[in-house]
Amino acid sequence: MPELAEQLRRCIESAAPPVHLDELISRVDRRAPNRASAPRRRARSVLLGAAAGVLVLALAGGIALAIVRSSSDERRPSVRTPSEERDFAHWRTIASVPPELNQVYGGFGDYPKAVSAASDVYVVSGHDYGPQIGIIAGRYDTQRGSWSVLPRGPVTQRANAIVIWTGRELIVWGGDNGLPSGPYRDGAAYDPATNRWWRIADAPLAASNASSSVWSGTEVIIWGGRTSREPDDVGLAYNPSTNTWRSIAPAPIPNRPYPAAVWADKEMIVWGGCAVEPPSNPGPCDNYAGNERTDGAAYDPATNSWRMLTPSPLPPRPKPHGVWTGREMLIWGGDAGPASDEQMGAAYDPSADRWHLLPPAPLPRLRDFSMVWTGNEAIVAAGQSTMVSSQVFGAAYDPKKNAWQTLPKPPYSPTALSAVAWTDAGLFAYGGARANGAPAILPR
Repeated sequence: MPELAEQLRRCIESAAPPVHLDELISRVDRRAPNRASAPRRRARSVLLGAAAGVLVLALAGGIALAIVRSSSDERRPSVRTPSEERDFAHWRTIASVPPELNQVYGGFGDYPKAVSAASDVYVVSGHDYGPQIGIIAGRYDTQRGSWSVLPRGPVTQRANAIVIWTGRELIVWGGDNGLPSGPYRDGAAYDPATNRWWRIADAPLAASNASSSVWSGTEVIIWGGRTSREPDDVGLAYNPSTNTWRSIAPAPIPNRPYPAAVWADKEMIVWGGCAVEPPSNPGPCDNYAGNERTDGAAYDPATNSWRMLTPSPLPPRPKPHGVWTGREMLIWGGDAGPASDEQMGAAYDPSADRWHLLPPAPLPRLRDFSMVWTGNEAIVAAGQSTMVSSQVFGAAYDPKKNAWQTLPKPPYSPTALSAVAWTDAGLFAYGGARANGAPAILPR
């Protein structure tokens, strides 16, 4: 009780310093000098009770003010000051690619593909050199800053293969050699723990360079494309733990080459692409006019079933790219229609089955670009611009700010189908042997 009285005294004095609690009590004693001590004690208790009430009200008011301020802070939009903007100003040139890999023929050539494996980047050649040469691949360790050459893979070198990192192995499957014999249905897996490749089971169907794929956590799911230059409904899933393939249920949308595909936690979402052409026109999407798709669907491997997506606000386009943010699928770019259409993007929320448009990107019209998710931003990078004078390499989109930021050019000439991947160290970019420049990393 003495401690409480002391706290109340300090509180009252701080709120009204001219009058002290002892003085108030003594005034009561002076007004009733001959009264019994009990009434005085009651008066003292009344004063102490009133002071306690003042303290409670003050504390409650302070808590309420803190809650209001906290709620207001949560509702206030996050605005970055110039000092908080991400500094994309400086690329870091990394170790040169080993000579046996940095070759136009028999090396990484024009069309390398890159996949991220946390602190490592795997780069696989995208050229087809004939059956006498196996898969050409290398690994860059971002922590050690060094390259290593992988042993040649057990299947033929091929262009446009599907390249996926499963968290344990590097899988290379499909692709083609540009010959009338059509695309491959074989592939191989590389295990870094043993530094060995092993040939995976052949798929029941082959896929062309126009198929899209995702890693679900247990399976490589593949959809779209063309088989043997003929239209076909390509839907496959490969389980590396059992080395088995299965066909997936037919999609509710027509098959097409070059759709965008993302893994959205529990389903694969595909959108866009171009209509399959008749066999008389052997190249998929060679004639873009009127050949684009704007529909999409989502596949759930747990139920082996599909659902249609609500119509998109984007114009039809082939070769769009997409990433999954953890909440939405972001779509950007494409290869057909007016340049203003191709520079548009949109976000799709599967929980609400709803789309919304993204702000215009500060990028020219791009073909064969890359798109990666950093955990906070979607980066559109590299590719081939129809604007010859364009010096833009790419841009980063922040969903929280709903804004883009331009990226600087790397220390090599960006080319179509450059190898781009997001790693623990930042954005990895390499244009291939013909780009005449060392690979580089844009730090986080």
